[in-house]
Parts: sequence; C-alpha cells; structure tokens
Amino acid sequence: MRSVFHYCSNLNISYETKASISYAVIKMPSESEVLGYQVEMIRENKLPGIVPLDIRQKNNTFQLYYNITSMLSLNQYLTRTKLKKHQFINMLTAITKTLIMCKDYFLSPNQFIMETEYIYINPATQVVFLMYMPTAMSTDMVLDFKELVIDLITRKANLASSSDHYYLQKLLEALKIETFELSNFERQLQMIGNNCEDEIEQTNGIEKNITTEKAEAPILRVENVQCPKSKTLEEKSAVALDKRKQSPENMRKMVMIVASQIILIIAMSFVFAAQSIRTLSNDPAALYVGIGIIVLAFDFLFLKKVVLYSDTDVKIDNDDIPQVSMNTRTIRNVSDVEMFQDKSISLSKAHVHNDEMDIKNMKADKIEESQDIAVLSADVAEETTVLTEEKSNHACLEGVNNGLVENIPILSAHFIIGRLREQVDYVSQNGAVGKVHAEIIMHEDQYMLKDLNSRNGTYINGMRIDSNKAYVITSNDKIAFANSEYTFKIY
Repeated sequence: MRSVFHYCSNLNISYETKASISYAVIKMPSESEVLGYQVEMIRENKLPGIVPLDIRQKNNTFQLYYNITSMLSLNQYLTRTKLKKHQFINMLTAITKTLIMCKDYFLSPNQFIMETEYIYINPATQVVFLMYMPTAMSTDMVLDFKELVIDLITRKANLASSSDHYYLQKLLEALKIETFELSNFERQLQMIGNNCEDEIEQTNGIEKNITTEKAEAPILRVENVQCPKSKTLEEKSAVALDKRKQSPENMRKMVMIVASQIILIIAMSFVFAAQSIRTLSNDPAALYVGIGIIVLAFDFLFLKKVVLYSDTDVKIDNDDIPQVSMNTRTIRNVSDVEMFQDKSISLSKAHVHNDEMDIKNMKADKIEESQDIAVLSADVAEETTVLTEEKSNHACLEGVNNGLVENIPILSAHFIIGRLREQVDYVSQNGAVGKVHAEIIMHEDQYMLKDLNSRNGTYINGMRIDSNKAYVITSNDKIAFANSEYTFKIY
C-alpha cells in the first residue's frame, strides 16, 4: 500500500481566491472515483479537525475546494513558532483524535493527507485541520502517521528548550511497537498531557506566590530626596586635591615647608646679628657661620622643591574619568625609510606609540597630531585602491492610514504583515487585516508578495491576487492589505 500523499503528488494542487474565501484546489483525474456521500458528510456536518470541503465539476473533471481562509500550512507555522511541551502534545492529540473520530462519520482514516505542507492550523487558536480525500484509495494510514510524528519530532517541530525531553523518547518508542494502535497512542498522549497540566499548575502557583510576596513587601517612602548631580572634571580634581592634602604623606611635606621657612628666618636674623657683631668686634667667624646656615637653608628648600615636583599632578580615580583606548597599527613589509632628519627607524618595533618617541629629536613641523605612525613602502604608495560601490537595496511600505503616516521597512527576507503579534513582523492596527495576512519575500534582486489566505485579500495596483502565489512587485507599486493602502518603495 502506498501513502495518500503519493496520490496527491500526482495531482494538480493549486490555490484560488473567490470573494473573501481562499481555497486549496485539487483537480481529480477523470478516472478517479469521488465518494459523494463523504463529501456531503464533511460539507453538512463541519467536522472538527477536518478542512471544510466542497466539490465542483468542470469540463468533466471533479475539483475539490478546501476552505483554508485564515489558516496557515503547518509547515509554514512551525518555521516561525517555538512550541512548548503542552502545545506540541495538544497538536499530536488533535491529529490523533481526528483520525479516530472520522469513523463515526463513515470516513476512512486512510484517506487523510499526512504531510505538513497540506495540514493546516489556525494561528490564533492553534486548532489543527487535516485535508480529507473523498476517493477510493488503498493506503497505509499507520505508516503515514508514524512518518508524520517522527518528522515532527526530529525535523519540523521547533520545540522550546526543556529539561524534560524524556517524553519525546517515550513517543518514539511507542511508534516502534509492532501492534501499534491509534487508541493506545492517544492514551499515551493523554498521560503526558496530564503531566503537562500539573507542571503548568505548579508553575502558576509559584508565580502567584512570587507575586504575593512582592505585593506584601513593605513600601519605603522617601521624601525630599534629590539625586546628586554628576561632578565635572574640575570638581573631581578639587576633591582629589583635598584628599591629597589630608593624607599623612602630604601633612609631613607641609611640616617640612613650614620648618624650612622658620630656618630661613632664623638664618637671616643670624646674618643681621653677625653683621652687627662684625661691626663691633670685627670677628669674621660669625659671618661665615651665618653664610653656611643660609646655604643649608637654600639647599633644604631645593631638595623640598625636587621632592614635591614629582607629585604635583593631581591623581584622579580611574573610575571617575572615561578611559580612552588607542588602536595601534602594525607595520609590515616595510623597507628602510629615512624619517625625521634621515634617522632610520628599526623594523623590529611593529607598533609605534607616541609616548615612546624622543620628542627632543623631532622637528616641530613634523608633528601634526598625537596618533600612531604608519610607514608605507614605496610599492604600496604608488598603487591606488579602487573602491567598489556595493549594491544595498532597501525596501519599505509607505502609506497614510487612519490619519497616521506609516513607514514600514522590510527588514527580513520573509517579512509578514498581520495582527497576530507572535506570528508577524509588522503588527497592523487595522481590524480588517488578517491575523497573518501577507508575506513580502526578498529573493536575490527581486521582491515578491504573497497573500496568506487572508479573508479580505491582498491587492497589487488595484488587482486582488490569489493566495499562496508569489507575485513580483517593483518600486512605486500600490499595495493594499484589505483596505490599508501603501506604496512600495525600493531605495
């Protein structure tokens, strides 16, 4: 027995839009037998989990019309959605229940299309719908179902990170059982689903407790509190200078300064006294002693000046001043070049810094800025690099809707417009726009527009386009999503 998708792959599947309804259309071969009572059963009962179906006859061929308005293919939905554990289990449970329930309506589980491209989902409610083929076929539903689940677990489903991946292993093991039955697999899913509900309740309970604790926390009221203003560099310097003055080392220096001044005064007094004695007694020894004291005093002052000179700069904390880093450029493949009065520079120093240069040996007219020095060889200097202009197209939608100017930049290769925040790149505020309305596709140098089964349609230059078909759009094209009108621009 072959998969039902094998039959569909040989069929002509297309898409049409009529009025406000989007259809997936399957044209049945003339030799195919359509089971009319199954079509009536689906059309009249609106069965849950099955895409609404109608049948039409054109040129002696039957065409099956599936109403997929406001739905997305599961394949497209999974590319943009990260499923949580309970969401994934609910999805598998819905598919399994549909296959089991269909027997109550005289339908066969062997005639569903088990392919993610033709399984649909309502992105707002996450309800899954299967396409049913009302024709006599001999297929293996169990094989199709197993392949679908394995494909979802291993490739298609974008599952959120979780510490519990054991349930996936249990599902894969259940598929390997030789006596596999849908009813047993459904019970397995229900058990995992019940555990998910318990985990959600526990998580909600923890969040409630945290919220309660936050609500009961005392509120501190602070009045008349002013935020301190950030200090300027001058103020920071003054504060640092005050701290410097208050340090023990600086106090010792201040004592030395005062002591030196006192010694100088005593020395000068002694000189005047010695001069008076010399005048009276003509004793030269006193004069020599006074001169020696003066020399010692000046020597002390000189030593003090030298000691204090090395610490005259005010030190400021590094945290208070933004750090500035300078990038150095490496000098490579350099020949001997005469610079700065024909003095050769050694090539062993790959990085040249301003603070390592001897400023005394440089001429003032050679220095323009304090920056790294790059030395180029003669061969490199003779060549001019040709800059190529890169092409970078930027597209956007411009429009005025409800008195508001809208400018929507197209920021990705698959840009979706709609109202469902979790599924779109631009959220429209217009209620007439679909939840997941349309997609702008950028491929190489072209932009294309595709309607995603919207109810009110997508228009290019006033013409409504069919759903699920990509139409090329160019700059200045008029585009409308329902009644929201824009001009497409490429810059």
